[in-house]
Amino acid sequence: MSISDSERAAFVASVMADMTHELRNVLAIIRETAGLVDDIVSCSDGAPDQDKIGNLLGRIEQQTDRGGDLATVLNQLAHAGDSASGLTNLNRAASHVALMCNRRARRQRQSIIVEPYDDEIRIAGDRLGIYMAIHGVVTGCLDQLPDSVQLRIAVTSAGAGSLQFAASGEGSGMPLDSEKINALDRLIAAMAESGASLIGGGQDGPLRLSFSGAAE
Repeated sequence: MSISDSERAAFVASVMADMTHELRNVLAIIRETAGLVDDIVSCSDGAPDQDKIGNLLGRIEQQTDRGGDLATVLNQLAHAGDSASGLTNLNRAASHVALMCNRRARRQRQSIIVEPYDDEIRIAGDRLGIYMAIHGVVTGCLDQLPDSVQLRIAVTSAGAGSLQFAASGEGSGMPLDSEKINALDRLIAAMAESGASLIGGGQDGPLRLSFSGAAE
């Protein structure tokens, strides 16, 4: 089973909607913070408070970095379908998908942490299919977990490369159920296209998304 053009388009459209919303938030925060700096400077009788200005400029720098990261992910997503095959950096893919899902996680007062592997792991296969598979598992995990829980994604070298999922925080004792995630319609074709399989979970140990496409 392969991913249809309509499924690819729907995935890209959904992710881009979330990401552009995040970018609007970044710009709004920068605009608001710049206004506060202007207020401090214009309302100061003598020398403006350097500590306050420094804190606000630090906030602008933080949001600028966040906006740059979001733009990088959008660029990667835009070019993910350029080739049906190629090599995908698994550390980078996991980090990109975490950024894609951050808005969804925040709505449920959750957070996502990626623990990259020390060395670069590159996997072969359809890049957009790989992103879709990771995204489907991440959102499937978030939907299973209660509010205020952190989802941790560890990149490992098992097989051609894999992602291990675990929850931490209050209420995180419920094991992630691979059967529920595997049953999601949005994942079936993405798993087949990317050469991925979801194993473990529940009483079978940690939940792991394993890829079979080793880089040559």
